[in-house]
Amino acid sequence: MRPETFLKSVIPNDGCIPVLHLAIFLFGTLAASAQVPKDLPVLTTVRAVHDLPAEEARLAYPVHIRATVTYYDSHNDGKHASLFVHDATAGVFVLMAADMKWPKEAPHTGSLVDIVGVSAPGDYAALITQCRIRVLGESHTSFIAKSVSFTHLSSGVEDAQFVEIDGVVRSVVESARRVTLNITMADGVIGAVTVKQPGVDYRDLVDATVRVQGSVGTLFNENRQMIGAHLMFAKRSSVQVIQPVLSQ
Repeated sequence: MRPETFLKSVIPNDGCIPVLHLAIFLFGTLAASAQVPKDLPVLTTVRAVHDLPAEEARLAYPVHIRATVTYYDSHNDGKHASLFVHDATAGVFVLMAADMKWPKEAPHTGSLVDIVGVSAPGDYAALITQCRIRVLGESHTSFIAKSVSFTHLSSGVEDAQFVEIDGVVRSVVESARRVTLNITMADGVIGAVTVKQPGVDYRDLVDATVRVQGSVGTLFNENRQMIGAHLMFAKRSSVQVIQPVLSQ
């Protein structure tokens, strides 16, 4: 997901910035303001941001929300982190640089965060970018995960939302940083991805029937067309074993 070209020209490192760099953020915002309408309303809910059509999102609506982190990977693809947040209205992806330096503490799943930024069209759905994030502490808000089928996920309507899936774990693939569970659902196969927790064994999940809660990451092509989806789950405890592996 990439912010618009004019935003890149103002702030070279795409993504969010920590509070200590607020002066740089404000400078960039003022420089860009001559190129966008000045009377855009501030968007204060996640739903208002996520539901923006691409042509509206690229106007860089100002955004100020408080939300709960549902997934955070500080180094998702080498260039960007992966941050999903959710408030009472919906979930949304927040574009930020990988391995960002935080003035105090980095967010984690369950953090309550205050985000000030702007909208951008993303490569599939609207997102928040060029922002500053303040960790306020632990969130005391819980969200009910919507139970969904693979077919429903494939429609794209649940992009960045907090959902729940059921299926059988067919394989576990581990890298240095990440673990992927390949899960066969009743109507399709999906990958469920998490940041590896030290000392946690995921291999005992193979052939178990599980229920996983997480945020929906949409896979897309260069034409903003959806080509698939995967689930980003916070940690091992996000996976509930419904039926364990039967002993041989």
